[in-house]
Amino acid sequence: MATRKTRRVRRLQAVLLILLAIWITVAFGRSYYENYQARQRLIELESDLRAYEIRNEQLEETLQRLQSPEYVERVAREELGLVQPGEKLYIITDP
Repeated sequence: MATRKTRRVRRLQAVLLILLAIWITVAFGRSYYENYQARQRLIELESDLRAYEIRNEQLEETLQRLQSPEYVERVAREELGLVQPGEKLYIITDP
C-alpha cells in the first residue's frame, strides 16, 4: 500500500512529466513552423530569381539586337534620314 507521500511524489512526477511533454511539443512545434515558413519563403525567392534570370536574358538579347550594325544602320536611314557616302537621298512628296 502506497503512502500519501508516495502518491504525492508520483502525482508531482506525473504533472512534471506532462508539463515537460507540453513544453517539448510547443518548442518543437514552433521550430517546425518557423522552418516551414523559411522553406516557403525560399521557394518564393527561387521563383522570383528564375523570373529575373529570364527577364535578364530577354534584355540581353534586346541589347545585342539594338547594338547590331544592321539595326543602327536601319534606324539611321529610316528615322534620321542619313545616307552612306556616295548615295543620294530622294524625298518623295505628295503633289
